[in-house]
Amino acid sequence: MTQDTKKEISFFNKFIENNYQYFGLSTKSYDRLFSELSKSLNFQQQKIKIIDLGCGTGTFTKKLSLLSNEVYGCDISPKSIERAISLYPEINFTCQNIENLSFENDFFDVVIFSGVLHHFSNLHTPLMEAKRILKPDGLIFSFDPNLQNPFFWLYRRKKSWFYSSQGVTDNEEPLTKNKIKIVMQSCQFNKIKVYGISNMPFKYIENKKLSLLLPIYNFVDYLIDIIPWIKNTIGSFLITKVRK
Repeated sequence: MTQDTKKEISFFNKFIENNYQYFGLSTKSYDRLFSELSKSLNFQQQKIKIIDLGCGTGTFTKKLSLLSNEVYGCDISPKSIERAISLYPEINFTCQNIENLSFENDFFDVVIFSGVLHHFSNLHTPLMEAKRILKPDGLIFSFDPNLQNPFFWLYRRKKSWFYSSQGVTDNEEPLTKNKIKIVMQSCQFNKIKVYGISNMPFKYIENKKLSLLLPIYNFVDYLIDIIPWIKNTIGSFLITKVRK
């Protein structure tokens, strides 16, 4: 089963019609993601090409400009890309389906999945497309909600009695380390590393009632991050790093 692209486009187009930008995470969270990515990059390289898949309106993509002057962003939502281009005209934004990209083989040094892999029931197709456009020994970096995290297990797992569809598409469901590792192995990636992080505060959530509890959630998420083995297991987000 592949992603229902019509639902993705409809959801995010509508969101941008009602909001100036798309970012649920706080600036602190994007800084943390940038830091995790930077740890795996060789800054001795003079010139690298980076693409941000599932870039939305370009909030995280803009930060990537600190690493390279050849940054690309790609999203399936036309309205998101229109907004991204207006905000950051210096970045190469295009509206495309990341399961079938227009870029040539071995084009990028870094491919980023910006919180988008958990939108796919079948991860193999987008990952193999990313592998195609990635240079040999290039890096794939992704971040996605962790199903083992208590909040996401209760609030975003579709079989949960407390599941809420507010603020997410029908395609979304958090991932597990095991699922990510298995599919990365099946795609024959190298140096597979998947680990949990926390202290990733949200700026807002769509559910108005639960948003009142957001400060409590953000504080608990901060506490989880203090103990390494706990955050690695139940941290709110899974970071994945692999090489081609």
